[in-house]
Amino acid sequence: MSTKQARKRAQDQRRAALQRAGRGRGSARPRAKLTTANSLDEQTTSYAKLLANPCTGNLVQPLYGASEGGYMARTTRVVTLATDNEYTHGYVVWFPDYIGISGSSSATTQRNVSLYIFQSTSASTNPTNTVAEPLGQGGATQTATGQFINDPMLPIASGTLVQDCRTAAACTKWSYTGRNDSLSGRVGYLNNVPREALLTGDSGLPPDVNNLMLYSDTVARCPMDTLENKFRPTSASQYYRTTGTVSSDGPDLGTDCCFLAGIPGSSATEVAQGISSGSSNGIGFIWSGVAPDSSLVLEFLKVVEWRPDMASTLVAPPPTSSANGMNVVSRAIAFLDHKYPGWQRRALHIAASGAARVAQLAFTGPANLAIRTGVQMLSA
Repeated sequence: MSTKQARKRAQDQRRAALQRAGRGRGSARPRAKLTTANSLDEQTTSYAKLLANPCTGNLVQPLYGASEGGYMARTTRVVTLATDNEYTHGYVVWFPDYIGISGSSSATTQRNVSLYIFQSTSASTNPTNTVAEPLGQGGATQTATGQFINDPMLPIASGTLVQDCRTAAACTKWSYTGRNDSLSGRVGYLNNVPREALLTGDSGLPPDVNNLMLYSDTVARCPMDTLENKFRPTSASQYYRTTGTVSSDGPDLGTDCCFLAGIPGSSATEVAQGISSGSSNGIGFIWSGVAPDSSLVLEFLKVVEWRPDMASTLVAPPPTSSANGMNVVSRAIAFLDHKYPGWQRRALHIAASGAARVAQLAFTGPANLAIRTGVQMLSA
């Protein structure tokens, strides 16, 4: 082989090696690094962190994909339940997508309600939901109907500043504040409960404790730790809502209700036929046989995106958008499900200072119900 032929052969081998490595003449240009369907950009990662930590996570706008934006707010509500008179069984179910109102319906208009608490002396006692005694209209959690209470966002949403709002993240907490040597009973998480389950148990009546316990995939002995349960948004979470009754004007012009509270003597409580598509997830806790003559502390925390009323002269900020159109709420949830299975529920270990915090949450109120509310707001 001549020197010229050897040199040409060496050049051919070098060129082939470069092409195999993706470089050189005739090879495809290497692609720039982009956000792919298998990765989360900064906006989606920030929102996933908020879903997993609604209490202290940075307030960021949800990625619902709508063209409307709003301001962010974090609101809380704390309820203390007494287990006196052997009311040692009960449950709480909350649908954070909605802004429910406590109290009885008017004589002609059913109210929008979404946060329900029931206590009973037996785990096999069903709440009542009849025309004479509609569900949640008994005026107290220890009545036969149980009680609907105000959503934590209600004090703000019912004012003149807010036009409407939607839920970005939420969680509820359950704490036993009795004596260590009196611990007894069981408690379970309620995750992703459909609205219909609150009105129709196995018997066609609102479920008793034993029946609703079937919705809990984690039931354990009553702990001293505080338990936390987090909200999982759905396609129904993207709609802005107000506090009124169902309207036919559309999701951005009217109101979408969770339940319509019954009117005693006229109607029972029923699932509202709202204007939004998709189902909404309820979260909460269920307990049975906890120590009598002690207290349970329930905390409800909600992060919302709210739009100002036009009369307020405030201008809503634009929504946060992702660089990747595939990074929406469902992607953030899928990431949490894959990376952190069970992210919706956890036990918070309370030290002495934590116990003092729990004690601080309650204040003087009705015999079996004490409430504290608060709000933290931040512009987008």
